[in-house]
Amino acid sequence: MRKFGFKIFSRNLHTAPALIKECAEFTHSVDDVFIELTACCDTTDDDWIEIKKQIGNVDVQIHAAHSNFNPGCKELVQQNQEILALRF
Repeated sequence: MRKFGFKIFSRNLHTAPALIKECAEFTHSVDDVFIELTACCDTTDDDWIEIKKQIGNVDVQIHAAHSNFNPGCKELVQQNQEILALRF
């Protein structure tokens, strides 16, 4: 099954304040749509709390190519779990 996604960045919370909430609302109303959230390294813990509040309970894929979070490296499992515990 094919799914379509919105690619948004955690810093969109400040650069395009309505974007995250609008993407989440659309994703709730349509089947087979997800949000790809790129985690930017300058995102604060308070920003993550606000992003989580705006996204709610939708399908989110985390893209973390430019952060310390690296799900492709098994040696970083502990570090990845700690980062995710802070964020979500």
